[in-house]
Amino acid sequence: MDQRQSHNSNIPHETFQPELVWAATKPTNAVVLRSDPHETPPPVYLLRQEQSREAYALIPDKEPIQNHRHWGDIVFAVVYDGVGDPGSRVFQAPSEHSARFVAIKRLRLAAVDEYLQKGGSENPYRDICRMRDMGDNIHVLQCIDALRDDDFLYIVTPKACELGTLQDATFGGSEPMDRNRAKMLFRKILQILSYLDSFDISHRDFTPDNFIFLTPDNLVVFDLAMSHRIPRNEQGERILATPQDTIFGSFGYIAPEIAMSRMFDGLAADLWSASVILYNLLTSRPLYRFPHPSDIFFRYNILAQAAFSPALNERAIEVLEGVSEHDEFFSMLMKNVMANLNYIGPSSAELLKHSFEIDPQFRWTLRQVMQSQYVQHMDAM
Repeated sequence: MDQRQSHNSNIPHETFQPELVWAATKPTNAVVLRSDPHETPPPVYLLRQEQSREAYALIPDKEPIQNHRHWGDIVFAVVYDGVGDPGSRVFQAPSEHSARFVAIKRLRLAAVDEYLQKGGSENPYRDICRMRDMGDNIHVLQCIDALRDDDFLYIVTPKACELGTLQDATFGGSEPMDRNRAKMLFRKILQILSYLDSFDISHRDFTPDNFIFLTPDNLVVFDLAMSHRIPRNEQGERILATPQDTIFGSFGYIAPEIAMSRMFDGLAADLWSASVILYNLLTSRPLYRFPHPSDIFFRYNILAQAAFSPALNERAIEVLEGVSEHDEFFSMLMKNVMANLNYIGPSSAELLKHSFEIDPQFRWTLRQVMQSQYVQHMDAM
């Protein structure tokens, strides 16, 4: 597989159209069956205008979560199953023990359309398409339904369990998580990465807040709005992708070649991000703010190799000597110093060392990472 050929412009460009979604309605006179006939039924919040098999009713005590792009919010609902023929269907409220809960991403169509017309990199229609193609609730979050009305686009997915996102699990405590738990989660991330790769898909925004727990032991990835299909040439061989004008991904997780707008291998870039997440899991610390020598954390942890050295080396000491204790980043850097020495063991250090080669040609591949001492042996630290 040649990954160093020039980009072939004949490879078809993927398009994602609004026709991927069903029209939605919010009926004011919907009939909802309740176990108590004297109880006032809540209004049905959302259902399809055609072929509706189930409806969604808002959970009133759950506050909406604002979407980071200011496109809208995320609301939570309970599923009401349809009963009867389509022409006379009613929707029955579930019993407490059988209730199914969903998260509904509610995006303002006007804001989405304006963003995409300006060349925005996050395409919710792409997200819907990827979830429908790959969503299995084992590796990738499944899209239960995609609906729209005159004002909003609604993306319905399973609701996370009480653990929330990997971001919550990684940075939510005062101490790093249990090492065995961290390894188990990293193994799952590698399995997810391998699953995406089997579809020739690169996520391009592998960060802890894009993984959620459906159960305490079931971690899945979501938010594939920035994903892309890894290009191939006319012979079917994978080739490097051409960078675009905008830097894709979260700065604290992107690979150096992405930051420098160079030709890139999507799998290699995602694997770099996965390795950053491993560092987060082991230390409960961010690795860097931006993968460039101007960033003190990148200079210390990656270029001076402090993140995977058993002791302070000469280059790491030189970086520390250049930072005044009055510097705004001094205390944060000192926390990284201690975290590196206390929580990075020999086998995890070996993995990080080979994963954080600046030149992608010299990095470990996904297969090498999965066959590493750290991943293969539960007692290897």
